[in-house]
Amino acid sequence: DRADLEQVERILVETYEVGVLQCGSQGYPSSAVEAKFSIPYTCAAAFVKGKVTVTEFSDSSVADPQIRRIAEAVTVKSDSFFTERYPKRWGSRMTVTLKNGEKKVCQIDDMSGSVAVPLSKKQETDKFEGLAQVAFSLDRAKKIEETILKIEKVKELPDLS
Repeated sequence: DRADLEQVERILVETYEVGVLQCGSQGYPSSAVEAKFSIPYTCAAAFVKGKVTVTEFSDSSVADPQIRRIAEAVTVKSDSFFTERYPKRWGSRMTVTLKNGEKKVCQIDDMSGSVAVPLSKKQETDKFEGLAQVAFSLDRAKKIEETILKIEKVKELPDLS
Protein backbone atom coordinates (compact mmCIF):
# COMPACT_ATOMS: atom_id res chain seq x y z
CA ASP A 1 0.00 0.00 0.00
CA ARG A 2 1.58 3.27 -1.14
CA ALA A 3 0.09 5.14 1.83
CA ASP A 4 2.02 2.84 4.19
CA LEU A 5 5.20 3.49 2.21
CA GLU A 6 4.83 7.20 2.93
CA GLN A 7 5.24 6.36 6.63
CA VAL A 8 8.75 4.91 6.11
CA GLU A 9 11.38 7.29 7.44
CA ARG A 10 14.49 5.12 7.30
CA ILE A 11 15.59 1.51 6.91
CA LEU A 12 18.70 -0.09 8.36
CA VAL A 13 19.92 -3.33 6.80
CA GLU A 14 22.55 -5.24 8.76
CA THR A 15 24.22 -8.21 7.10
CA TYR A 16 27.55 -9.96 6.56
CA GLU A 17 30.58 -7.89 5.51
CA VAL A 18 31.02 -9.49 2.06
CA GLY A 19 27.43 -8.60 1.19
CA VAL A 20 27.98 -5.01 2.26
CA LEU A 21 31.18 -4.76 0.23
CA GLN A 22 29.56 -6.25 -2.89
CA CYS A 23 26.07 -4.74 -2.74
CA GLY A 24 25.87 -2.19 0.07
CA SER A 25 26.41 0.90 -2.10
CA GLN A 26 24.63 3.92 -0.73
CA GLY A 27 24.32 5.59 -4.15
CA TYR A 28 21.17 5.03 -6.19
CA PRO A 29 21.79 2.76 -9.21
CA SER A 30 21.94 4.48 -12.59
CA SER A 31 20.96 1.34 -14.52
CA ALA A 32 19.16 -1.96 -14.23
CA VAL A 33 22.52 -3.75 -14.09
CA GLU A 34 23.70 -1.64 -11.15
CA ALA A 35 20.36 -2.28 -9.41
CA LYS A 36 21.16 -6.01 -9.27
CA PHE A 37 24.09 -5.16 -6.98
CA SER A 38 22.30 -2.72 -4.70
CA ILE A 39 20.83 -3.79 -1.37
CA PRO A 40 19.11 -0.40 -0.98
CA TYR A 41 17.48 -0.78 -4.41
CA THR A 42 16.35 -4.40 -3.92
CA CYS A 43 14.91 -3.59 -0.48
CA ALA A 44 13.03 -0.62 -1.92
CA ALA A 45 11.76 -2.64 -4.88
CA ALA A 46 10.48 -5.29 -2.47
CA PHE A 47 8.65 -2.65 -0.42
CA VAL A 48 7.13 -0.88 -3.42
CA LYS A 49 6.41 -3.82 -5.75
CA GLY A 50 5.88 -6.52 -3.13
CA LYS A 51 8.42 -8.78 -4.84
CA VAL A 52 11.81 -8.77 -6.50
CA THR A 53 11.88 -10.62 -9.79
CA VAL A 54 13.59 -10.05 -13.12
CA THR A 55 10.87 -7.44 -13.84
CA GLU A 56 12.07 -5.25 -10.98
CA PHE A 57 15.51 -5.07 -12.60
CA SER A 58 14.34 -2.97 -15.52
CA ASP A 59 15.04 0.63 -16.48
CA SER A 60 11.41 1.55 -15.77
CA SER A 61 11.61 0.15 -12.23
CA VAL A 62 14.93 1.92 -11.62
CA ALA A 63 13.22 5.15 -12.75
CA ASP A 64 10.28 4.67 -10.33
CA PRO A 65 10.36 7.67 -7.96
CA GLN A 66 8.78 5.71 -5.09
CA ILE A 67 11.47 3.01 -5.30
CA ARG A 68 14.12 5.74 -5.39
CA ARG A 69 12.69 7.50 -2.32
CA ILE A 70 12.65 4.29 -0.29
CA ALA A 71 16.13 3.24 -1.52
CA GLU A 72 17.56 6.58 -0.47
CA ALA A 73 16.22 5.94 3.04
CA VAL A 74 18.21 2.67 3.29
CA THR A 75 21.53 2.39 5.14
CA VAL A 76 23.50 -0.86 4.89
CA LYS A 77 26.00 -1.92 7.58
CA SER A 78 27.93 -5.05 8.36
CA ASP A 79 27.18 -6.83 11.60
CA SER A 80 29.61 -9.26 13.22
CA PHE A 81 26.76 -11.65 14.08
CA PHE A 82 26.11 -12.26 10.36
CA THR A 83 29.75 -11.91 9.26
CA GLU A 84 30.90 -14.67 11.64
CA ARG A 85 28.26 -17.07 10.27
CA TYR A 86 29.01 -16.35 6.61
CA PRO A 87 29.44 -18.23 4.21
CA LYS A 88 27.54 -21.09 5.87
CA ARG A 89 24.62 -18.78 6.54
CA TRP A 90 23.60 -15.72 4.56
CA GLY A 91 21.46 -13.71 6.94
CA SER A 92 20.38 -10.15 7.51
CA ARG A 93 18.31 -7.97 9.79
CA MET A 94 16.14 -5.08 8.66
CA THR A 95 14.94 -2.34 10.96
CA VAL A 96 12.28 -0.06 9.49
CA THR A 97 11.70 3.20 11.35
CA LEU A 98 8.38 4.88 10.65
CA LYS A 99 7.76 8.63 10.81
CA ASN A 100 5.88 8.17 14.11
CA GLY A 101 9.03 6.61 15.64
CA GLU A 102 7.72 3.04 15.60
CA LYS A 103 10.32 0.43 14.62
CA LYS A 104 9.69 -2.86 12.89
CA VAL A 105 12.45 -5.47 12.88
CA CYS A 106 12.77 -8.58 10.75
CA GLN A 107 15.71 -10.97 10.86
CA ILE A 108 16.36 -13.69 8.31
CA ASP A 109 19.01 -16.21 9.29
CA ASP A 110 19.14 -17.99 5.94
CA MET A 111 18.12 -16.60 2.58
CA SER A 112 15.32 -18.10 0.55
CA GLY A 113 16.69 -20.63 -1.89
CA SER A 114 19.59 -21.66 0.34
CA VAL A 115 20.23 -25.21 1.54
CA ALA A 116 18.61 -24.32 4.87
CA VAL A 117 15.55 -22.71 3.24
CA PRO A 118 15.02 -24.37 -0.15
CA LEU A 119 12.48 -23.01 -2.58
CA SER A 120 9.11 -24.72 -2.71
CA LYS A 121 8.09 -26.33 -6.00
CA LYS A 122 5.78 -23.36 -6.66
CA GLN A 123 8.60 -20.88 -5.98
CA GLU A 124 10.85 -22.82 -8.35
CA THR A 125 8.29 -22.86 -11.15
CA ASP A 126 7.34 -19.21 -10.60
CA LYS A 127 11.01 -18.22 -10.79
CA PHE A 128 11.62 -20.31 -13.91
CA GLU A 129 8.55 -18.93 -15.66
CA GLY A 130 9.44 -15.36 -14.72
CA LEU A 131 12.96 -15.72 -16.08
CA ALA A 132 11.95 -17.71 -19.16
CA GLN A 133 9.34 -15.12 -20.15
CA VAL A 134 12.18 -12.72 -20.92
CA ALA A 135 12.90 -14.88 -23.99
CA PHE A 136 9.73 -16.92 -24.54
CA SER A 137 5.96 -16.60 -24.24
CA LEU A 138 4.45 -17.98 -21.04
CA ASP A 139 2.99 -20.90 -22.99
CA ARG A 140 6.38 -21.76 -24.50
CA ALA A 141 8.08 -21.33 -21.11
CA LYS A 142 5.63 -23.80 -19.52
CA LYS A 143 6.30 -26.36 -22.27
CA ILE A 144 10.06 -26.04 -21.74
CA GLU A 145 9.49 -26.35 -18.00
CA GLU A 146 7.48 -29.56 -18.48
CA THR A 147 10.37 -31.03 -20.47
CA ILE A 148 12.95 -30.00 -17.87
CA LEU A 149 10.90 -31.55 -15.06
CA LYS A 150 11.00 -34.92 -16.83
CA ILE A 151 14.41 -34.49 -18.47
CA GLU A 152 15.65 -37.92 -17.38
CA LYS A 153 12.83 -39.50 -19.42
CA VAL A 154 12.89 -37.45 -22.63
CA LYS A 155 14.56 -38.78 -25.75
CA GLU A 156 15.27 -35.34 -27.19
CA LEU A 157 15.90 -31.94 -25.60
CA PRO A 158 13.60 -29.08 -26.64
CA ASP A 159 14.69 -26.67 -29.37
CA LEU A 160 15.34 -23.37 -27.60
CA SER A 161 16.10 -21.36 -30.73
